[in-house]
Amino acid sequence: MNKKIYWYCFKRQCREFYELLTIYKLISCSLDEFMSHFTGKKFYDEEIKMGAKLVWNGNEKLLDETAMYLAEKGFIDKEMGSSKAFEEHFEFSDTPAEINKKFPESLKALFPETTGYRCKTRLYYKERNKKSFKIVKIV
Repeated sequence: MNKKIYWYCFKRQCREFYELLTIYKLISCSLDEFMSHFTGKKFYDEEIKMGAKLVWNGNEKLLDETAMYLAEKGFIDKEMGSSKAFEEHFEFSDTPAEINKKFPESLKALFPETTGYRCKTRLYYKERNKKSFKIVKIV
């Protein structure tokens, strides 16, 4: 693996992304394993070593769409939104789970606004962080 995925938002949003993937049974790993593949300005952790690839229980198209959406909204590097770069961190399961059609809607409900280092776009998530994850609308 070349490098970690740079996450441009709060650590909490990365944890929420993990929770969303586990709710839809697209991954089945611990939070520590998942977070070890990500880094960011506010939560870089050198102690966690990136281990094996994460197992993706969905199909290749869904992984690509997820990466492209996160890159488009500014949560990850544009280069990580390409199909091959994001796949460096995931391997496909031998027995993929049945894909819930509501996952893309839930992803868009969880991350509707763009992010980045501009204060205006980050204010949405800063305000939303005051609420628990259960209050965040997941379709």
